[in-house]
Amino acid sequence: MLAYLSSNLETLTHLLKSSIGTGILAMPKAFLNAGLLVGFIGTVLIGLLCTYCLHVLVRSQYALCKRFNVPLLSLPETMRRALLMGPTWLRPMANASA
Repeated sequence: MLAYLSSNLETLTHLLKSSIGTGILAMPKAFLNAGLLVGFIGTVLIGLLCTYCLHVLVRSQYALCKRFNVPLLSLPETMRRALLMGPTWLRPMANASA
């Protein structure tokens, strides 16, 4: 399966779209309920968690590309191959992921 190569602008747009999303509409209410200090700290912690998860995803995709000797994998193909390499109880779910 040939993966789609995106430009830097498209990648940035997808990153912003996935990180901000519709959650931006709920932020005022969340800050109202949590308060400024807890809301700010919570926002920073969630941002760090999301950044870490994206880092793990990119590292895993790179490792799978090296293991299968392919130049690039799409996200669904990365998920499918990761499930095939994972625990035996997750392997049947690999075909549903792509």
